[in-house]
Amino acid sequence: MSTVSRLQVIEQKLVGPTELCFAHFIDQFTGLDAVRLLAEFCHPEDHKNVDSEDSKKRFAGLNKVLSWQMGAYFPTGDPLLRLRCFLHLTGKYEVVEFKRLNGDLQTLAMIIATGREDPREIERRLGYQTSSAQPSSLWRILIRDGGGYPQSVARKIQALNEENGPQLARSVQDWQDRIEQLYQVLPKVSESVSQTPVIPHEIPAAFARLVTATVALGRVVSDDPGSRQAAIAATRGGSDAQELIGVLNSLFRAPTEKELRQVL
Repeated sequence: MSTVSRLQVIEQKLVGPTELCFAHFIDQFTGLDAVRLLAEFCHPEDHKNVDSEDSKKRFAGLNKVLSWQMGAYFPTGDPLLRLRCFLHLTGKYEVVEFKRLNGDLQTLAMIIATGREDPREIERRLGYQTSSAQPSSLWRILIRDGGGYPQSVARKIQALNEENGPQLARSVQDWQDRIEQLYQVLPKVSESVSQTPVIPHEIPAAFARLVTATVALGRVVSDDPGSRQAAIAATRGGSDAQELIGVLNSLFRAPTEKELRQVL
């Protein structure tokens, strides 16, 4: 069963849990543009600066989103909340976990996701505390169940939302514009592919996602000498290293002789 067939269509939106909505979103695009935009939104700490020293951080953010795409693991906590907000901002998904939140909590989630307020400062203002052993009630409410909270907290949330109203509207519009550009520019997977019968467990679709993500990631590695060397050095040497070099040589720029001497 394809991803889209497991999502409901209500009022021209695809409705389903976060994981299915994410899979449908990311499978529409080739290349790294969608991954980059998601990495910037869900892991802003990796994208604050653009100097060479921070290239490793940006690469780490890309790697995290690629891991979600390939099914290695799925985000929790703050990145999960941001992912739900991102999918909501596309205007094409009704994420059921996000929909459970009332209007004030949805606004608060967007304030956090768009970087209008530091989550720790919000916790402090609302009177919630986070310990290393247990997440605060704020995160339980926003991520787990959208459950009840005292009226005093509700008033504080409303006040915080009102303070951020104009700035939040601009931030939301900026992100929606960038997401819309993504849909306009990136080539989409042919609709005919999604209609083709698949073998059990969607192996062909998983294979296509893996190859697309691997090739895109390979271009990133190949374009950076340090990353290329680190990738080759991460093998066990011998035939594994030679095989990786062969892939880099045939699909991307071949490693230089100096680079090879440093890692083999």
